[in-house]
Amino acid sequence: MGTREYGFDPGMLARIADEIDWSTRLASSCAWYRRGNIFRGVSGVPSDGARLGRLYGMLATVINSLAVQNELEQRGVTTRVQSRSSMQAISPYIRRRALRHLEKGRV
Repeated sequence: MGTREYGFDPGMLARIADEIDWSTRLASSCAWYRRGNIFRGVSGVPSDGARLGRLYGMLATVINSLAVQNELEQRGVTTRVQSRSSMQAISPYIRRRALRHLEKGRV
C-alpha cells in the first residue's frame, strides 16, 4: 500500500484511516470493503489462480485489514475485522494436535 515497493506505507495507512474516520462521522455506521493485497506484484508469489495463490491473497487482505484497524484504533475508532475466509480453515490450531505433532518431531 502506497509508494513503497513492499510492506506498508505509514502515510498511506494514515490517509485511508482519515477517510474512514471522516466517513464514520458523516454516517451512523460505516463498513469498509477493500480487495487487494501487499503481495501483488512481488516475485515468487503465485498469481496463476492456484490454491496457494488464493491463500496468499486471503491472508494478505486480512493483514492489510489489521494494519488499517490498528491505525483507526489509535485514533479512538472502534473497529472489527471480518473475513469471509476463516483463518481457522487455513491454519487450524488444536492444542492436543499441536503437541502430538511436536512429539512426532514434525516442524
